[in-house]
Amino acid sequence: SKRARKEVSVETLWGPVRGKLGWRHGEAAVFTPEFDDCARIASLNGIPLRDVYRAAEVSYARSPAPIPAADHHHAVAFTNLHGSVSSL
Repeated sequence: SKRARKEVSVETLWGPVRGKLGWRHGEAAVFTPEFDDCARIASLNGIPLRDVYRAAEVSYARSPAPIPAADHHHAVAFTNLHGSVSSL
């Protein structure tokens, strides 16, 4: 089945980065930063693209966005960078 998706934005040291949160029943949610935002920020600041992408992932992991209320009946787990899991 297809993943449900939600647009979210996270703050990095260099400004906001948009991304998509995807989840499917019984699986951990996945945050994917928008490539265009990361590339623009990297270019403007003269930093590697991977640094911006990773900063967006870290920012999301520190404060995950809630999933829409209609999907709360699904058990969704978020794994943060330290390997601990929290459920919504």
